[in-house]
Amino acid sequence: MVLSHAMWVSSLLPKKVEHYEIASYGTLVQLAMTIGHADVAEILQQTLEEEKETDAILTELAENNINQQAEGERRRRKMRNNFQRV
Repeated sequence: MVLSHAMWVSSLLPKKVEHYEIASYGTLVQLAMTIGHADVAEILQQTLEEEKETDAILTELAENNINQQAEGERRRRKMRNNFQRV
């Protein structure tokens, strides 16, 4: 159980950071456009797209790896519980 929680937290924290960065860069793009710095906004937009790509990669890793590990742990616990009942 502790292992499952640790895996869940370890997958959550990087995504939380990415979402913070996405929100920050999105705000900065709009600010740069508002004050007339389209050149800066373009660079910030590129960084924003990179952050979104990183978020997608982290999501894929969580779905394909961490969540499968957690499911394996749940199955092992269920098997232990069933064995103890016998």
